Amino acid sequence: MHHKVSLAYKLVVAGMTLSAMNSILERLGVPHQPIEQKDLVVSFVWPWWPDAQNQDEKPMLPVANFQTTNFMFVFREGKLLSVVNMQTNSEQVQYYDEWAKLPSLIGSNEAYHIATNWLSRLYVDVPLLNQKYNVSVSQPGFWTTPPARWGEAGSGWTNLPLYFVTWNKGDYEAARVGIFGPTKQLTGLIIGDRDKGFDPSICSHVYLRVTNEEELLAMTNVPMRMEATNRVPIQVETNHIRGGRYPPPKADASEPR
Repeated sequence: MHHKVSLAYKLVVAGMTLSAMNSILERLGVPHQPIEQKDLVVSFVWPWWPDAQNQDEKPMLPVANFQTTNFMFVFREGKLLSVVNMQTNSEQVQYYDEWAKLPSLIGSNEAYHIATNWLSRLYVDVPLLNQKYNVSVSQPGFWTTPPARWGEAGSGWTNLPLYFVTWNKGDYEAARVGIFGPTKQLTGLIIGDRDKGFDPSICSHVYLRVTNEEELLAMTNVPMRMEATNRVPIQVETNHIRGGRYPPPKADASEPR
């Protein structure tokens, strides 16, 4: 059973996603200007059919990958998988020397409390999360003089004022929160394992739900009026999506590590 992803479906999900993005940033207390469609530099939407064998099961929970110059959001099964601050995530290696000179306003204990507060605001059952998974707080760093060969040590190890609070059990990572110490602001947050999916017992909140999925998917695409979409068209895929399968995102931005 194939479904073509219509422009109508993408536009409806895009509206839901923009609303969810702004709501999430507000709940996290992240300073930002309201995100509008004109602010998007990446927008990718497609349906989600979790069980290819059961065609009667259609939860109408889409996947969305939206990015601005400041933030990147990924939703799977209609749920928030990750949000990343593009300015302070750990992949911005060009800022390491500058960041290393900045004093952190927090330590490991406060990083943990900030992380659990943010997760609670995003409907995560933190007591159950702590009960089911091991929690750790780490602080990344870098060599001021890189090693000469791969696998060897460099010199001048320097800690960065970044903190990552992680909940995991074995190779399953249930949640991870990154905090930029000098401002106590979010660097990134992941709820669920990118490879193994969500643990619904700790968070089942759905942000994106399409109630008229079949109607929208059946619509024929028409030329998009640029003024109607703030001149930023939603990416339109010409391929078909089979139940239970979906193409990987076109662009994979950094997530907190």
